Amino acid sequence: MLEQSLELAAFNKALHDQQSEIRRLALVARYANDSVIVADPTGHILWVNEAFTRITGYSREEAIGKRPGTLLDGADTSVATTTAIEDAVASGRPLRTELINYRKDGTKIWVETNQVPIYNEAGNVEMIIAIERDVTADKYHMEELAVAKRAAEDGERAKTQFLATMSHEIRTPMNGIIGMADLLNDESLNTEQKGYVETIRYSAEALMRIINDILDFSKLDAGKSVINPVDFDLLGCVESAVSILRPKAIEKGIFVELNCLTPVPPLLRGDDGRIRQIVINIVGNAIKFTKHGGVTIDLSCYDNSEGSLVTLDVSDTGIGIAEDRVEQIFDQFSQANGEITRQY
Repeated sequence: MLEQSLELAAFNKALHDQQSEIRRLALVARYANDSVIVADPTGHILWVNEAFTRITGYSREEAIGKRPGTLLDGADTSVATTTAIEDAVASGRPLRTELINYRKDGTKIWVETNQVPIYNEAGNVEMIIAIERDVTADKYHMEELAVAKRAAEDGERAKTQFLATMSHEIRTPMNGIIGMADLLNDESLNTEQKGYVETIRYSAEALMRIINDILDFSKLDAGKSVINPVDFDLLGCVESAVSILRPKAIEKGIFVELNCLTPVPPLLRGDDGRIRQIVINIVGNAIKFTKHGGVTIDLSCYDNSEGSLVTLDVSDTGIGIAEDRVEQIFDQFSQANGEITRQY
């Protein structure tokens, strides 16, 4: 008799604990921010929480006995998605997906639904619980970001196209100015007049270099920079670039020295125009920021399995770059120190 009483007490406690757990879960479901739908094995609604009414506009009484799709699907609801949901219900499989639903007032909303089948002890589906979240704001936000991204990309392409077009258009009259300056320089001019012509030519060439830099930058920005390999004389290429810069160094009273540290093949294959441009940019920059002493270029060339490895070391006695600013000079249109612009 005592043993039966103990078993009954244990059963009652287990039943009480189970009922308490069910009540707690019911409270959680009732006051959850997400919509909670409890449906029978065929997908017909048995119960919904208050969030369902707040999100969809349908009361519990209007929802019970109907299938969610009957209430909420509309013209823009994906047929493939609704078919997948029906298949999951019929086969007792869990499913997580997104679809377009319609509120009672006709407002279109995006819903993320996560439906899970609940099985009884016999292994059959007893009910289906679906937890649904209104993700309309997230969807619109993503669309706005996509539109903004496309607008930014279009703007960038327009800017790049403008830079390229402007650079090409300006180069033609600039070449005319340089050509006329050369013709004037061949005339019988006095020293002062020759100085004026040289100033015109130097300024035009400086502007042309800026224009070429803009054009190259716009090509790089658009991913259209092209390497044109040819057979060329490496040493002659570097020497020609240095010869262009040497008059400026002489004017400043500094030296420019080119040292060939290793034998250099008579011909290599590469883009000599790009190499010349690199030398002019780097050595020209070194001359610009050097007041005393000079600039040294060390050229070396070593054969390897892929061809030749060419190294150009440029060193100068100029102002240098602070160690904590080295990476900054690789940013677009940046210098190591903002005051440099005013000084140079």
